[in-house]
Amino acid sequence: MQLKLLSINDTAALLDFETKNKAFFEQLVPPRNVSYFTFDSLYKIVKSLIKDQQLSKCHLYLAYDKDKIVGRFNLTDIKQYHAELGYRLCQSVTGKGLATNLTAKLLDIAKHQHNLIQINAHTTTDNPSSVRVLEKTGFKHLRIEPNAVILNGKKLSFTYYKIKLKP
Repeated sequence: MQLKLLSINDTAALLDFETKNKAFFEQLVPPRNVSYFTFDSLYKIVKSLIKDQQLSKCHLYLAYDKDKIVGRFNLTDIKQYHAELGYRLCQSVTGKGLATNLTAKLLDIAKHQHNLIQINAHTTTDNPSSVRVLEKTGFKHLRIEPNAVILNGKKLSFTYYKIKLKP
């Protein structure tokens, strides 16, 4: 399993990943814009994201198993050597420790290649798998924001974490 920075050549594989996992992802996070689900629109989105990567506003990684994307691991909203972590895995590979291993790998990349000093993350309190990933990779719990979002008609609370990569 490898993490690879997003490139324009990943558009078709990314479209396949997002389309095949749409229903699963929408159980956990708000739905993506419909433009994510046509090649031409996604191509434009990816092109824009790559420009942001070149400006170090974000670092967007794809988890590949051979030639198939099985996850996304993103460092976004980069400011003053701080970033926000986000990730998603396709349902077929969840529960195998992959999110934990790849998050740990991304933290190492963030520290040594991107010189980031702190990573922030949040998930919903009813997503124990994500909470475990964050805690296993060294994130410290900060706070809970009750009723932060409504997803699929249900009020959900966010739980916030951070990890310092350098003193």
